[in-house]
Amino acid sequence: MRLRFRDWPVLVKLAAAFLCIMLALITANVLVDRQYDSMGQQVEHELGEVAVPGLEAMAQLSYQVPLVRVHIYRYCFFTDPQRRIKINEELIAAHGGVNAALEAYRKTAVDDAKKSSVASLTTMLDKYWWWVLETQRVINAGKDNATVQATMAQYTALYNDIEKLMKSEIARNRDQVRGSVSGTRDDIAASRQTLRYA
Repeated sequence: MRLRFRDWPVLVKLAAAFLCIMLALITANVLVDRQYDSMGQQVEHELGEVAVPGLEAMAQLSYQVPLVRVHIYRYCFFTDPQRRIKINEELIAAHGGVNAALEAYRKTAVDDAKKSSVASLTTMLDKYWWWVLETQRVINAGKDNATVQATMAQYTALYNDIEKLMKSEIARNRDQVRGSVSGTRDDIAASRQTLRYA
């Protein structure tokens, strides 16, 4: 004979009700955890997108600056006039890429430290480009190899300083992204814990 719920003893009813409530709470907790995980991933992604413009501009700059160096070395190496015309076009295009990336990065500079860094980088890149053009002038004037090498040596240390500064800026951008994401994770974790207690 099957017992209906109303015929169950009171203690059994209470135990069954308790178990149902616990099961509902565990299910709700799992669903809330999933919701918070999804929300956390979305927020991290959006924060990354907000912080990426500076990072992308600096990554582009880190690609274009060495490209200028590669092209001026190629200009020294190849003596064919037609080949040099083509390399010169590539050199000018790379310089244009440097300026575009620098301008994009300048727009992301909101604090004084970043603005100062952009100003320093601009000065260094202008000086670097001047020595690249000077190297071309020396080559085109038919100067001997020692003169060409001496001219190129003028921007070797400068290039290393530029590279160091760009790496520093990339690290700064990444730290800003990590800081934003870390702070948001903490807020989400606190909110999740409060909801669990509730």
